[in-house]
Amino acid sequence: MSRKRAWPCPASAADDPIAGCSSPPRHLARLKEHRDKDTDYPHGNTPETERDVQMSQLTRSLEAAADFLRLLGDGAGPLSVIVNIPERSIFLQSRQGVPLAVQRRSVDLASARLDVLPDFDQVGPTLHRISVTGTSAHGIPITVFAISDAAPRTSGTRTTSATSTAATLSAVREWAQSLDERLVEEFILHDDLTGHHVQIIAADTIGPGDIPETFLSALTWEREIRDGRQKNRWSAILPSGHHLRVFCI
Repeated sequence: MSRKRAWPCPASAADDPIAGCSSPPRHLARLKEHRDKDTDYPHGNTPETERDVQMSQLTRSLEAAADFLRLLGDGAGPLSVIVNIPERSIFLQSRQGVPLAVQRRSVDLASARLDVLPDFDQVGPTLHRISVTGTSAHGIPITVFAISDAAPRTSGTRTTSATSTAATLSAVREWAQSLDERLVEEFILHDDLTGHHVQIIAADTIGPGDIPETFLSALTWEREIRDGRQKNRWSAILPSGHHLRVFCI
């Protein structure tokens, strides 16, 4: 049984990948509508091609996310890419600690590209969420969202871009296609403002003892330790040179 996606809150711990809001936003209902009815594909988008069908869901989703980021262009703010395997969907989440005006640019650009009006809803006494949901050119539901939050403002100059995030997705895709996606809950590429790292949340069908063989074969890795105790988290270096973290919940 897969876990229902937890929607991020500013109060969530930075190293807890599934802490956050327990109630999904309204755009999930709209996402379901996209899957339950025949979809019009704006701006020349077309349903799955034969090549798409031959690719794994994860590989297709990474390619679709990369293509969509290139479509957004470098006017978009920093976005983390979340491929949710059970929901068969892509989520582009604005980075916390970035001013809402910067986050909003990403949603507005996505709204124009998808030809869908954004949703605006209140998720807490002082928290608001702006989101837009549509269908990518690969026929995969995609949601872009931003959350107003009280997280400390990030410092320093951003050196990443939508283009570099798309390039990173392409760089890690070859390794990702070797994974058994049935054992992946979420595949996440984080935009860290000056670089990127990959995070995998393992499906709840496997235990901690299965993680090294399932995800870390042929990689240099170590199990994370905190306060002298081993955690159900592993770090490794991908063939592309990017940092990988694997979480077993």
